[in-house]
This record gives sequence, C-alpha cells and structure tokens, in this order.
Amino acid sequence: MKLRKILLIGGGIVLLLAIGISLQVYFSQTETKLGEVPKNLELKASKEKIIAAEDKEGIKIYRYISDIESTPQEIVEKGKIVKESSRTKNGIIFDLGENKKRALIFADNEPFVKYNGKWMWTAVATTTPDVFDEQISWFRRLLLPKKVYATNFNAEAGDGWSCYYNGGTENWATVRGAATGNCGNSTVTPMNDGASGGVGTWLTGADMVNDRIFFPFDTNAISDAATITAATLNFFVTSTQNAQTASFTLVQTSQASETALVADDYNNFTYTEGTDTRWAFSDFSTKTYYSITLNATGRGWIKKSGAASNCGVTAGWTCLGMITSLDADNTAPTGFNVATITASESATNKPYLDVTYTEPGGTTPRRRFVPVI
Repeated sequence: MKLRKILLIGGGIVLLLAIGISLQVYFSQTETKLGEVPKNLELKASKEKIIAAEDKEGIKIYRYISDIESTPQEIVEKGKIVKESSRTKNGIIFDLGENKKRALIFADNEPFVKYNGKWMWTAVATTTPDVFDEQISWFRRLLLPKKVYATNFNAEAGDGWSCYYNGGTENWATVRGAATGNCGNSTVTPMNDGASGGVGTWLTGADMVNDRIFFPFDTNAISDAATITAATLNFFVTSTQNAQTASFTLVQTSQASETALVADDYNNFTYTEGTDTRWAFSDFSTKTYYSITLNATGRGWIKKSGAASNCGVTAGWTCLGMITSLDADNTAPTGFNVATITASESATNKPYLDVTYTEPGGTTPRRRFVPVI
C-alpha cells in the first residue's frame, strides 16, 4: 500500500515536471519570436498600470499610468500663491474666493489618475493585438514574467495635426484650399516630444506642405451660468525653424469628431483669429511652455456645460487650432517655417486651456486648466 502511494506521488511529480518542461520550451520558442519585435515596440507599463485598451485599424491602442507624478499644482494670482482645490477627470480647479475660479483643462480624456494614493500622469501607446494579448496574458506572466511591447501613439484623443503635401507639383493655391488633407498624425503618427510635425508652412525644393494643429477640450466643468473673463491656450514647443519671419495664430476648428482627428478635417476651421497677438516662430526657445491669450472672440468660442459644440456631437466641447500667418494671410512659403508641439498623448508637457471665470453670486472669477482630449 505504501509502495503504491509512493509510486503515485512519484508519477505525479514526474508528470508535473514534464508539463513544466513542455510549457517552458513552448514559451521559450514564443519568446524567441517576440524577441524579433523592434525595441520601440516594447510595452511601457506593467499589466496593472494599463487602464484602457482597444483595437483600431489593426493596432492595439492602450492608455497606461506613467511613472511621472502629477504633483499638487499651484498658481500665482494677484501676487499670492493659490493651491489647487479639486480635480475633474481632465482638469485642475483653483478656488480664488468670492465665486471666482481658475481651471486648467487638458487636451486629454484622462490626463491623470490616482494610483497608490498619488496623482500620476497617463500616456497613450500602441502595439500589435497579438503581441499585446500574448504579453498581457495572466497565465503567461505567471509562468514567464517577461517584457512586453508597444510604442508611442496618437489615440483616444482628438488633438493632432492635419496637413497637405503638394507631391512636388501642385501650387500654393491648391495646398491652402484643399478640401481634405493627405498627411498628418490623426491615428498613425505620434506627435509626442521629438516627433516631427506641428504647425507650419514650408517649401523645400519643389516640395510644399501646410500643417494645421487641432486642439479639442472638454470644457463641461465650466457651469453654464459662469462668466468667462480670461483664457489662454498653453502649449509646449520642442523645436522650431523659421525662414521668412513667419508667425502663427489661433483659430476655431470644427473637426468631425471631438475625440478623433482625420485627414478630412484639414479644412474644418475658420480663418477668423481668436487672439490679438500672433506668435513669431523666431520668438521661441525650445523645450518650454508658451501661451496664446484669447481675445473676446476667442473667449466666445469656449463652450460651457451643455452648450452646443463647434466640433463633434457632444455638448460642452471647445475646439481650437493654430495655423501659420502665411496660411492666414494667403502667402506662399519660400522656406521652412514650422514649430513642433507636444501632444496630449505624451506623459508630460500636455497642451492645456487656462480659463478664469466667475460663477453666479460672486464678484471674483475662478480659474481652471482644461487638457486637450
């Protein structure tokens, strides 16, 4: 009897070892195949930090929690330091007293989330569905906790740039007046720090390109009864080139969807300017934030809670953009004029809308940061 038990136990151990060896061989072979994936496809977060994922046009797009903390924010208002009072899903609120607020609203669906008791910035990345599913599999991670794969990607957000390239033959009138774009970064090209593209109008040889930037913001956090008294669009410049004393200005856009930008949106904007001051490309030092002050026209474009939007179908969305002075004034380029700007998909330096407003019953406004979504 004892011998039988020993034999059964021994046989079970041998069987488990055989299964383990077989699985090790299988996953080792799989890992060899995955090892052929380019380094830039390596996943940027562990499974528990991936908060959303979807398949789109054969690509797996996912949002993840970065390792960069979104520390408590402070602003200076009339010489005094004011700390943040609350956060919405895409904004930071500062209570300035007497029903006055200021909001920083980011161009992002979910720019930050609470993780282990701290606010952390989020970012967006991609990989192939097969690689993503293989690496996220809990069973595989249990047996072989290896690295996984992905790369920066513009998804789950409607900001970006749409452009038109003349193919080396078409003239400026065709480039500027095209009904749809034929290049840009709507769903296939990143506009993160270091990526090419942005706002620009340029000519090199026979090649001519016109770039237009789109920034949709969910501004529903501003109540319908509020009075907006000031606003700036804030953006982070990573590189510039200026060949003919060009500048760029602020306009209102009307992209078809507030959460996705496509080539067809190239001409979905107005040439009416929402600022009294244009930014010259030569004024920029790279790797820093700049802001455009909205005039009365520009402030009128900010949609409060429930207001019909100028883009997409969802109420309460503010849709802004930037074009060059050459584009606005219908002047053909003679050189390279472009500024690269960080997009919302980056874990840092996201574009945002800074709005000061007063709610009913008060005499002083509040301030809010609104991120691009």
